[in-house]
Amino acid sequence: TFKEESTKIHGTAPHKEVLNHAIITRTNAKIVEVIEGIMKNTNWKTIRDPKELFKLPLSITKLFTNRMIDYTVPSELFFLDRFKNIDDLENYAKNMNDIEMMSAISIAKHKSSVIEKCFQKAMTQFSLKDAQVYLTTAHTSKGLEWDEVYLTDDYPNILKEIGKAGGIPRFIYAQNKGTSFEIGQIVEEINLLYVAVTRARESADLRDIEDGDTLFGGNMSKIIEKTEQNMAIPPDAHKGSK
Repeated sequence: TFKEESTKIHGTAPHKEVLNHAIITRTNAKIVEVIEGIMKNTNWKTIRDPKELFKLPLSITKLFTNRMIDYTVPSELFFLDRFKNIDDLENYAKNMNDIEMMSAISIAKHKSSVIEKCFQKAMTQFSLKDAQVYLTTAHTSKGLEWDEVYLTDDYPNILKEIGKAGGIPRFIYAQNKGTSFEIGQIVEEINLLYVAVTRARESADLRDIEDGDTLFGGNMSKIIEKTEQNMAIPPDAHKGSK
């Protein structure tokens, strides 16, 4: 009911055919992970230039986990070379509560053998004028809209975690629990979640956030399956792409 009216109100807008979809992540590094799973698919592209998306994870990979990749670390990231090793860098990222760097470190640790191939594929796909599925972060999605959006598992499960003793995601609450700084970060996460959800014209799928209490805590197979459904691709098309 609406404003205590006794008669239920039913929407009458006709159902529209879903023409495009977006996978909206919290971090750039999660896009890298999604791309690895859809390497053989061809009807997708990133909203942001892959050179920017991959810059941090590629740089960390080059410096710490796979020096064989063909990549030149940009000058603005030369400071990364000051760290003794990737564990030293990870401690720094945790102390600074840097979500993006922590996710990039995870990619460098676990995807160092495929990140270069993912980057090359993303560059090829970026040249497409249009696509059925678009990959973007919540930050980059501001001002854009798609018929259907799917949110990945790297968002904090705000509704579940706020008020739960010891349950605040570690990448929001680092060292100084309960400070105004952390409250501000929670507000920022809520705002980002709002931006991502409201990019949808028709529907928004938030189910995977339930698995996203910490970074990379969810099930990647859900994302791959959803992407294949959106592009009408056989379920086994991505096998062997890793």
